[in-house]
Amino acid sequence: MMGVAILMVIVYHAACCNLPMGVFTQVANYGLIGVDIFMLYSAYGLCYSYNKHRISEFYARRYIRVVPLYLILVCEALVRNTLSGGGMTNAIGALSTSFFWGVGDIFVDWYLTAMLYIYLLFPLFYNIISKFGLIAYITLAISFLLVAWYLPTTWFQDSALCRMPIFLAGIVIYVAKKKSLAISFLLSFFLLLTCFSYFSGKVCLTYYMAPFVICLLIFFVSVTNKVIRTKPVLEFIGKYTLELYVANCIVMRLVAQISSTIERYVVYYGLILLLAFFFGLLNERVQRYFAYGTIR
Repeated sequence: MMGVAILMVIVYHAACCNLPMGVFTQVANYGLIGVDIFMLYSAYGLCYSYNKHRISEFYARRYIRVVPLYLILVCEALVRNTLSGGGMTNAIGALSTSFFWGVGDIFVDWYLTAMLYIYLLFPLFYNIISKFGLIAYITLAISFLLVAWYLPTTWFQDSALCRMPIFLAGIVIYVAKKKSLAISFLLSFFLLLTCFSYFSGKVCLTYYMAPFVICLLIFFVSVTNKVIRTKPVLEFIGKYTLELYVANCIVMRLVAQISSTIERYVVYYGLILLLAFFFGLLNERVQRYFAYGTIR
């Protein structure tokens, strides 16, 4: 499922880069919902990891998986920063993630940066929702949405804040452990976000369409998993989900400099697969080093 989500994001960015997609362009524009789906299933998966490992192991496993990929984006951002004459403040902002809070003029990536903070707070969210249930969820969801809609936040802070209800929904679904209740909850979640969008005047389709798309994708994945030919593709995407995301962030900036249509296709999809595979191998070796004390 997470592999399908990141694939939707890649297709969305292909449309944003003006790759000729014909009648699929309008549909592709909604591929950004893949980020919402990724957030929900990420939270759901974190619940299993949190209950399976000690708190120190939980943090170690999460950060060893994400930090190397974040540093790849930092390196790419610092190269752009150097070429544009940026100063030391930008470098500090990128390396420390403090750019997310307004330090410097550089921008690295909102998603992986937000996840570093979300991982830190995950045990708190999990324990509160486990103890107080839907009341806790609704309170937290409303709090994050109010901050996003009524305080002077940046667009990338809004991107994280508006998706926190979706992330927290993954915890609720895990705690409930009943599929029928999960589907009903997602539909209720749709109603909650629709009401907030209406009364706040800030309507964004990707946020409150996500629950319906998630329900459809549950069915889609259950069908495609039965088709043998699709399994290798979905397994590859799932294994290198974050690597594909990082590669996509880098390549989409390169594609903007290319005028030829054919070259755009080759560079965009070819480089994404190549870089994702390379980043995957590199990240596996880094994880192995920290896990076993030596690179094998």
